[in-house]
Amino acid sequence: MSEYLFKVFGVALIAAMMITLFRKWGSDFATLLKVAAGALVAAACVSGIAPIVEYMRSLGEASLPWETVEGMLRILAVAMVTHICATICRDCGESTLGGYLELGGKVEIIALTLPMIKEIVEVTVGIL
Repeated sequence: MSEYLFKVFGVALIAAMMITLFRKWGSDFATLLKVAAGALVAAACVSGIAPIVEYMRSLGEASLPWETVEGMLRILAVAMVTHICATICRDCGESTLGGYLELGGKVEIIALTLPMIKEIVEVTVGIL
């Protein structure tokens, strides 16, 4: 594991302890701290995605068309943003809204994969 990941884990654990203390004291500040800490950790994790993006770019240079690599990156971004937003909604007590966000993200991912599925079908038909 990287040193970067340990820092993110440390921030999350400190925030969790502070949230627990605020809850015991009956403070409404715990919910605000939970959302802020979650957003901070999520942003830190998203910024750590650079090696994945670089690897996907190398795939585009090696063999895959750039449109396919770009589509895969968009799908990855939609999945991550959807998960982060749904988790924040659930943390705020809005689990139904979080579920609807996940449904919307899945629909968007399906829409983004349709061009790739079309290409796969065309190549398969061409081979047959």
